[in-house]
Amino acid sequence: MRKKVLMVFLIPSVLIIICLVILLIKHNSKSNIDENGQVKYLQSEIENIFILLDEENQNIENIKNKYQSMYQNTPNIMLELYEKGINQEKILGFNDMLDNVLHEMNTQNISKVFEDLSDLYGFLPDFIVNDDLYKNILEIKINIYKCRSALNNDDWDRVNKYNQQAVQEYIDILNSVDERLNQKQVNVTYITINEMDNAIKLRDKAIYLIKYKFLLEQLNSI
Repeated sequence: MRKKVLMVFLIPSVLIIICLVILLIKHNSKSNIDENGQVKYLQSEIENIFILLDEENQNIENIKNKYQSMYQNTPNIMLELYEKGINQEKILGFNDMLDNVLHEMNTQNISKVFEDLSDLYGFLPDFIVNDDLYKNILEIKINIYKCRSALNNDDWDRVNKYNQQAVQEYIDILNSVDERLNQKQVNVTYITINEMDNAIKLRDKAIYLIKYKFLLEQLNSI
């Protein structure tokens, strides 16, 4: 009889503990997923703008409408980043550059749009929390987008400069032991990023753009 009474009391307690553990796991999983969610949203939106800018039948009004959608969502995102403890000066700098990009779109200064958009993208690593691999990949992409910006002005010296910086940044990926990495893809991408050098030596814009687009696809796969 005493055993039955004990079991009656134990079962609810065990169930409560199990429920609490499940809730804790769900909470931790959600935190991990959402920790850099704001940055991933901004990254995706800015990268899509870069893609639209390179379309053959470029439509600046459509691009501006797409950009304004992100622009309108940014104040809430910046507030969330501020509440996470992100440096206020970095947040203000991002907001200023956000305005600069829209201004250049309004004046249809495409070369300056590329330049300011790459600078805007350059703030993203400063917003990343607890993910060195993600930060490293974005830092590589920053240099790739700066190469693309310099290409608009046929400034091959700057293209070469930023390409070399991207190669150096990529060494950290090669040396990383992060389990999320696909090692085969890491090696293939390293070959691709080094192949950019030949297009730069040839100063062939068409070949460079083909390799540039392929490299970005590779970086998204590692």
